[in-house]
Amino acid sequence: GFGTKSKPKKLIGLDISSVALKLSAKRAKLHGIDVEFNLLNENSAEIPLEDNSVDLIHCAGVLHHSPDLEPILTEFLRILRPNGSARIMVYNRDSIWMHLHVSYETKIVHGLYSDLTKEDAFARTTDGPSCPIAICYSPLDFLKIAANIGFNAQFLGSAISLFELKKTPMILDALRDKRLDAESSAFLSSIQFNERLWPLYKGNVA
Repeated sequence: GFGTKSKPKKLIGLDISSVALKLSAKRAKLHGIDVEFNLLNENSAEIPLEDNSVDLIHCAGVLHHSPDLEPILTEFLRILRPNGSARIMVYNRDSIWMHLHVSYETKIVHGLYSDLTKEDAFARTTDGPSCPIAICYSPLDFLKIAANIGFNAQFLGSAISLFELKKTPMILDALRDKRLDAESSAFLSSIQFNERLWPLYKGNVA
């Protein structure tokens, strides 16, 4: 989409996976898009780009698979131009997925990952049970991390999947179950629904 719609002066793709880069290169060639691809070292946050050289960073569904956000965000800030911006998507802790699907349905109803914390159980339910790292962040916690790095960070919104929407009828059952942990119980007790029947937590899509 960036290549076909935005027509940037220069488009750069970065990944720690050589397979992903090869697939992306094939797709770019198919659409006649000129892209500079760079393979990153998964053991280093270093990005092989000059200071103040990038107008926009798009990073969706990536950083929550890193054990440490701060070095990566520091690199993002370094390579961004002063008027540049970064659009980042990470897994949302303030979600039906975490507090209903994982805390109640997965751990209590199905008895899966009962020996794990809900954070570790969450990681097993997102990108497959063998995914080594999948961390979720509340919007406030992520904003604090970004602000500490030096970003003027704003929360632009959250999303919910159809998979999660189908779970919402279980909220009352979850709230009646004394085995549900206090945090998830408080979260589900606070859920309100908008006119589209989307669950909201503190005014944001859960």
